Parts: sequence; C-alpha cells; structure tokens
Amino acid sequence: MNTDNTKIKMLVVYSSFITCGGVERFLLNFCELFPSDQYQLDLLLFDDDQDHAKMFDMIPEHVNVLPFLRQYSRWSPELMEELNSSGLSECVKIKNFIHERNMDPEFKKKSPGSRFEDNWNLLQTICPEYLGYDIAVAFTNTLPLKIVAEKVSAKKKFVFMHLDIKAGIEFKKNDDSIYRYEEKYYNIMDGIVCIAKQNADSFVSYFPELANRVQVLININNKDLILQQAEEFYPAEYQQGSNNLLTIARIHPQKGIELLIETASKLKNADISFRWFVLGSYHVKAYTEQCQSLINKMHLQDHVFLVGEKSNPFPYYKNCTLYVQTSVFEGRPLSIEEAMSMNCPIVTTNFSSASEQIEHNVNGKICGHNAEELGETIAELLQNNKERIRISQGNINYDGTEGIKKYLEIFKCN
Repeated sequence: MNTDNTKIKMLVVYSSFITCGGVERFLLNFCELFPSDQYQLDLLLFDDDQDHAKMFDMIPEHVNVLPFLRQYSRWSPELMEELNSSGLSECVKIKNFIHERNMDPEFKKKSPGSRFEDNWNLLQTICPEYLGYDIAVAFTNTLPLKIVAEKVSAKKKFVFMHLDIKAGIEFKKNDDSIYRYEEKYYNIMDGIVCIAKQNADSFVSYFPELANRVQVLININNKDLILQQAEEFYPAEYQQGSNNLLTIARIHPQKGIELLIETASKLKNADISFRWFVLGSYHVKAYTEQCQSLINKMHLQDHVFLVGEKSNPFPYYKNCTLYVQTSVFEGRPLSIEEAMSMNCPIVTTNFSSASEQIEHNVNGKICGHNAEELGETIAELLQNNKERIRISQGNINYDGTEGIKKYLEIFKCN
C-alpha cells in the first residue's frame, strides 16, 4: 500500500468485468471521479476475467489493482488446478466442499439467504484482511458487501445498491432472504448508496431503521469523452438512411428482450421499415438461444440483431434513429443516461425509476410494458421526424456531471 499519508486511501471491492453492463461502466466512471493527487484508489476484484468489450483493460491507469481473490471466482476444475498449483490447497478444499454442498438436494431446500450465509462462513476464512483505509466501498451487495463489512479496516464504509430490490424480488418470484440475511452487514455500513430515489424507497421499505444511512447518488458519466468516442467510426451494422433502433442491454429476462422481439414483430406487421440492434453480453446462454429462436420463429432475422458486447458503443448511440429500453425492472440504467448524453430520442418501458430519468413527452416517451403501446410509440416517432427531433432536443442540456460534487463531498474522510 502507498504510504503517502497526504492522500485519502480508498478501497473499492467488486467481482469482475466478466459482464459488459451498466454497473461495470459505472464502476469505471466512479474510478475516474477521484483526483489521483488526492486519492490513492485500490481496486479489489476476484479475477481479471472480462467480456468481449475488454472492460478490465479500461481501468484508469491511476487505479492500483490489488492481487485477485481468485478463490472467490466461479468454481471450475481449471480454477481448482490453478489454486492448487499456487499453493492454496485450503482454498481448494473449501471451494470443493461448497461446490458439492450447493448441489445437495437437502441444502437446496434452505432459503437462498441462508445458503449464501453458510457459504460465507467458510469463504471468509480464506479472505485476507485489508487494513489502513480511510474509505472502503462495496460496489454491490453479496460478497463485496461481506468482504468490506468483515475483512476491511476503514474509517468509513459504503455499499452501492444498484437495483430496486422490491421489483427484483417480485420479478424473480424469490423470497427476500438474501437481503434479510445481509441486514447485519448493512448495519456496519456508514452509507448505503442508491442510484435512484425509487431504489432508496424500496430499500427503506425493507429496512426502515437504516433510513438515515441511505443516500441517493445518481449515475455520472464523462460526456466529453463519450462525444469523442462517438466519432471514432460509423457502425458497420447500420445502414445509412434506414431506421436503426438501438437497445443497450445484456441478454437477460430482466431486460425484456422477449418484449423487444414481440414489439419488432408488431412493427414488421405494420410495414414499418427498421433494423433493431441489441448490444450487450449473452448473459444467460439458454435465454439467448431462446430469444434467437423466437427471432427466427417470427421471421425477424432481417430486423432484430443480437450483436453482443462492444468496447465502444457510443457510435451506435450517435447514429441510431431511436434508443429503446425494454426493461422489466431496473435501478437507474446508465444506458439511458448515455443515450441522453448523445441527444438520442428515447422510448422506455415504465420500470419503477423510469420517471427519474425521463420526463414523458419532454426528453423521451414512457410506455406501458406491452408490445402494442411500445410498437405504436416507436412507429409514431419513426414516421414523425419533427417530433423525434423535438424529443431529442429535450436532452441537449444533459451532461452527466450533475452528481459529481456530491460524490466528492460524501467520499471523503471527514
């Protein structure tokens, strides 16, 4: 650790960049926030795995990436061999035990929160301690939260909550045991950071006694850099002069990809000319295959394209005709704010915090979560150039820097 006592020593804990998503892009933006002459910023990850967008390679140069917690990576025979060859036989023993227990039918009968807690009781024995920090940040709950709570010594501790947990639980039809078992770790945090008011309200509905620790800090991004990167190329997938629709989302049920495909079918049947591109990781292989099968079944191969991750998505924003978000639930999607930075006309489903980013009929259109309304709204904007321009102009003053001052005020020693 740097011994420069004049700098604020901050530790940020996350899992990996294996998924190219809004949380990962937001983490990169977060790391850029803090001046290197004032902060010593250490980043602790489980591994250097990354998606095709190579987001791990985008970590700012001033960030010190600590030795990986490989023992917390997803179990695989290859990982066990690697840990063994590194002399971490105790880690192998514990990882193998957890892996086998997770498949045990009796163990599966326990609630998810109980299972995770039982596993943490073992995993915490193979986690180093991280001492001497001014600030420690768990960039999500689950394992990063538990590491910061129990394995890090810091004057102040924070955790980021990126989702509306109530909406997530209802969508997945899960119990709330994961969050209930985490309550004791939230109690150790000095601040619980939610990126939307709706997320904060949802969290407080579960943990009203923690309301005074909850803070809302909105997403931030670097508009000047976004605009610069947007000029690097014209997307080869786009066709000049055609209606190119864009959605930035991993292929996951939460993101409403089936609704997107159904909406595309409505547009096609209405003889609307369009090509719809979805940029994001193939997060769940079976679901990706299901979505591609649905595209084929609806004969949309020339209309809907699951493109995968892109290291620079901003030329896609800049040159799209319309940006569309089809999510079932969200926290505060960075993709919408990136679209706002690019002055895109935006259509979004009415997920719980949508109105915190989009003012209906001012800088975008908010629709019900159904293909009919989405299709009609998209068709209207594609056919009305004047209205599309009016909506895009609603974002002209957005620069993504509104919350920076508040971040710098909160993430300091005193």
